[in-house]
Amino acid sequence: MALSAARSLPPGSTIHVVMNAASGDDDKERSRAALEDAFAARGNPVRFHLIDNPDDIEATIAEAKQACFDQPGVLVAAGGDGTVNAAVAAVAGSNIPFAVVPLGTFNYFSRDIGMPLEPAAAASAILDGHIEPMHVARINGHPFLVNASIGLYVRLIQERERHGHTLGRNRATAVASGLITALRGHYAMHLEMVIDGKQRTVRTPVVFLGKNYLQLKNLDFDIAEGIAAGKIGIITLEDANPLTMMAIAWRTLFGKPEEAQKLNAFCAEKLEIKTRRPLMSVVVDGEIMALQTPLKIDVQHDALLVVRPRPKDAEAERNSLAVAEASATSPPPP
Repeated sequence: MALSAARSLPPGSTIHVVMNAASGDDDKERSRAALEDAFAARGNPVRFHLIDNPDDIEATIAEAKQACFDQPGVLVAAGGDGTVNAAVAAVAGSNIPFAVVPLGTFNYFSRDIGMPLEPAAAASAILDGHIEPMHVARINGHPFLVNASIGLYVRLIQERERHGHTLGRNRATAVASGLITALRGHYAMHLEMVIDGKQRTVRTPVVFLGKNYLQLKNLDFDIAEGIAAGKIGIITLEDANPLTMMAIAWRTLFGKPEEAQKLNAFCAEKLEIKTRRPLMSVVVDGEIMALQTPLKIDVQHDALLVVRPRPKDAEAERNSLAVAEASATSPPPP
């Protein structure tokens, strides 16, 4: 049976695990051992493809992808959203099943599909899970499963990194650096946007593109349901005034950014962003890259064969897409 038509992994499938080993810390070693034991206990061969140097991530994932053809099985990205993004870029559009083991900080994608956070439990959920096609958002061909953005958010990431080196990496540091950036102000970009074929002129300091149901649902944006339907969430701000941006940063801290004035949120399947600049800095799933303009954003339908936990095994994340879908398909209580 073709993998694209399978509802679960064939028995004895080889597990190809891509894992960032650059840190070499004890937690990473324990996670690796837990995964190896959990998969092997069920009779599945395991091959680890270790990323020893961040510069080798694409080559290592390409090696793992080829191994999936040589020894048919599933490609598992064991890491954070950055590792997951790089793996998706390689396997999207192929017939290779894709799974994740969350080992990062936020793990938005893993949580969105209800994957357990503990490695051994995640391994069991993968082996007992079902294969389901999933839409992938792209910006100039680069996939993103969480978000992409231009303008202010790029600067926020840069400021967070700068302050993180001296103040530590935590939520308070991220919020503080965001407030500092907002108080300094930020110029507005003049953009021509083509949204599902309709042209609009926009003056905004930030364009945020969201593809993660959980992230937007937790922020109480009413566009989360559009994300669940496979569209891209688009958020823009009409005002670059420092006080306006400080108010938004403050409301975001308390989880109510949708109450901020002059914040526009809507969904679309296709978006083109035109500007006079030949290149723009874009944050794609937490990584900054320079992309040529115009920026072209679209949805690649059913591009990724994701191994998802069955509802009974899904992590009970109250706002997760996995739980939302399970609730929608479950019969009503008697």
